[in-house]
Amino acid sequence: GIWGTGWAAVQFTRRVRLPMRALLPAAAVALLGSFAGAWTLTLVSAEGLRKALPIILVAVLVYTVMHKDLGLAHAPSRSGRTQATIACAIGGVVGFYDGFFGPGAGSFYVFAFVRLLGFDFLNASASAKVLNVATNFAALVLLDSSASTADERSGGDGVATGRTVLDLAREAALLTTLTLVRAGDHCAIHAFASNGRHEVRYEFALGFGEPLDALGIARLAGVRSRLSTRMGAALRHASAQLAAQPQRKRLLLFITDGEPHDIDIFDRRYLIDDARRAVLEAGRLGVAVFCVTLDLAADDYVRSIFGAGNYRVLDRIDSLPRILPAMVLRLTR
Repeated sequence: GIWGTGWAAVQFTRRVRLPMRALLPAAAVALLGSFAGAWTLTLVSAEGLRKALPIILVAVLVYTVMHKDLGLAHAPSRSGRTQATIACAIGGVVGFYDGFFGPGAGSFYVFAFVRLLGFDFLNASASAKVLNVATNFAALVLLDSSASTADERSGGDGVATGRTVLDLAREAALLTTLTLVRAGDHCAIHAFASNGRHEVRYEFALGFGEPLDALGIARLAGVRSRLSTRMGAALRHASAQLAAQPQRKRLLLFITDGEPHDIDIFDRRYLIDDARRAVLEAGRLGVAVFCVTLDLAADDYVRSIFGAGNYRVLDRIDSLPRILPAMVLRLTR
């Protein structure tokens, strides 16, 4: 987890003097690379790399054994901008690999710092810890599963897709979570619907720390469209779940198809104001909230709830699974 990795990085920095002017930009590039790798995984299979990994690791081992003095002495071969540029390149390449596949990323960081920058193994290991910390992130995808999400929507060409709003939201949530999990981040998928203030139904399709396996996918598939949309209560509960996570960066990604509504409230402004207060409370907990809505008439109320720049209105429902993972990459830059 991030606490173990972060503490290791702190301990290393107490023992060795690290070139943070090179490592901090490299950590940022590693983060972007890891998300790009995870996004690529949604397009192509990693099976070829999985088969080649043992060969690559053996090659690294053989190279290290043949060069017996490699990594024994700390003699940086680069400095200043050149060192930072090479460190960023290492972060980008290994970060991409970490997001796309993952195993052995730490070893590749160490080897690259030793071979390309002249670090000894102690300094290379400490530098690798700094870059690994950058890729830790917590995200919760919250799905509106109210009755209206059972509606079937047509694609951008006007032809019926045969899929409901909730079908596409579930697929988008799954792809986004896969993107983040493969990048080494902590993710969850929750859903909600309401039947008055005393009956807000909150479902844990995938909890933090749970594997994205057949059981988790089955729970997500079991989420059904029903009842109403009391946003404020659901946003508060989701924010509390995120705030309990140890990661410093936390994102609540809310997917909905309409404005707040419930059976016991007839003043629409009341539920909008309540949701806005929930978003403000989330901010005080260190949780960033972003909304993706499928309601073309949503600009007025979503701006009031989430604030300018913290939402996106999609005009094509069928584009949601395709663009949502990429949108998350931009949100976490």
